[in-house]
Amino acid sequence: MLAASDSLAHVYAVIPVFNRREHTLACLRSLCGQDYSALTVVVVDSGSTDGTAEAIASQYPEVILLSRDSSLWWTAATNEGVKWVLEQCEQSDFVLTLNNDTTVKPDYVRRLVEVA
Repeated sequence: MLAASDSLAHVYAVIPVFNRREHTLACLRSLCGQDYSALTVVVVDSGSTDGTAEAIASQYPEVILLSRDSSLWWTAATNEGVKWVLEQCEQSDFVLTLNNDTTVKPDYVRRLVEVA
């Protein structure tokens, strides 16, 4: 990920996860390769037991990793991530939610902001 620029709207990508480490790592690879620099990735891990959290922490230290228990499902984990973002962000920032099995092209976030 590139350093954020003050002139760009900031985007927070929230990704709920439970296991599926390889899917999650592929998703993060695609997000960290974005040509849009004002991007923060927030992963909400709902008690993964397959090493997902450890892999994220070691391979993507710039990703915000929120660890929660396994009682969360997709919606509750997404809500946890969005709540965290709302405590950090400015009113002009954007929140993007993604499934952990999503991969995107390098211009994905930039194009979303352009059309927003």
